[in-house]
Amino acid sequence: NQLELPERLITVCDQMLRISQSWTKAGDEGTEIGFGGGVYDAAIVLARFIESVPDTVLGKRVLELGTGTGFVGMAAALAGATDVVVTDGEPAVVELARENIEANMPDQALRAAQLWWGDEAQEEQLGAPFDVVVASDVVAAPYSESFDLLMATLQRCVREELILCYKR
Repeated sequence: NQLELPERLITVCDQMLRISQSWTKAGDEGTEIGFGGGVYDAAIVLARFIESVPDTVLGKRVLELGTGTGFVGMAAALAGATDVVVTDGEPAVVELARENIEANMPDQALRAAQLWWGDEAQEEQLGAPFDVVVASDVVAAPYSESFDLLMATLQRCVREELILCYKR
């Protein structure tokens, strides 16, 4: 299982990224740091979409919700987004994303930050609204009790376009 590897090499937008993962099972199909410990298939599909349709993010401000490793946000930056903020609610996941960004793309307009869905003050601090909001696997079953908060964040943060990707 590739999720359980300590790191993965993934090429996107002609750049090889070395993505560190933190996958120690916690018994609920997640990890000790939440569900953001690895690069899930939906994140790869979303990154490939951004790579194949770069105009989606080119020259735009992008917010990623539920970033996990930061991989999708890195794809957006490589595709030409002018400012990318990758977010997660779990501090350990934000730190994992920050480490991956620093290891792969330290000179990009790309940063990791904590964001709890529904927290309007945090959204404003991050610079909401954004031209494009992207997210993968944020509508999975473990998050169903947070859907109202997710919807509130989306309503405030999406200026032009929302791109969701998830595995059924």
